[in-house]
Amino acid sequence: MGEIPTGLTADPARPLTHITDTLLHDVDFADWEQFDGEHPLLVMLRSAGRPAIRDQLRTQICEGYLPDFAERMGGENPALRAELVGALLLGMGVMRSLLDSPALRDASFEETRTLVRRLVTTLTS
Repeated sequence: MGEIPTGLTADPARPLTHITDTLLHDVDFADWEQFDGEHPLLVMLRSAGRPAIRDQLRTQICEGYLPDFAERMGGENPALRAELVGALLLGMGVMRSLLDSPALRDASFEETRTLVRRLVTTLTS
């Protein structure tokens, strides 16, 4: 269905921070007018209680992005650290879009990107 941007992890040399920058921008900050301003992934998260939607999300995220994230990390517990990065990005989308969290809602992409990059860098070190 293409809810999650594809091809971002195709280049194994692409740093994880570049991938998360793109996901942060496209999923959490871009204005998707055709979906009332939300990225389709966030629209799907609203319906994640439905088994078919939950299975689709799990497949796209847990079998798509997260293993690629883990491969870029190495070290101890790369799968756990990859899931933490995924949780950070998804959680931010939920906070900004679904909960209308004031600090995240009002923060600029650049301000947020800088902080997210620090967190991702810490998790990948």
